[in-house]
Amino acid sequence: MAERNLIDELTASSRDFRRLWADHHVRAKTRGRKRFVHPRLGELALDYVAMRAPDDPDPTMMIYSPPPAPRPRSRCAC
Repeated sequence: MAERNLIDELTASSRDFRRLWADHHVRAKTRGRKRFVHPRLGELALDYVAMRAPDDPDPTMMIYSPPPAPRPRSRCAC
């Protein structure tokens, strides 16, 4: 409910907010990193990609994978 009050307040006080809110060009976050706590393994950080079909955006397939291993630092002083 606090979000609704904030939106109402901003809508009443800001022409720019009203215009931007009416346009509502919001993009979903389709990739990133999530942290999970597994009961035996502890904290896991996994990269994810969310995919949706263009003709039916409601179902979302989430693909999780371990992040790439850090590259070893070169010992070369070049």
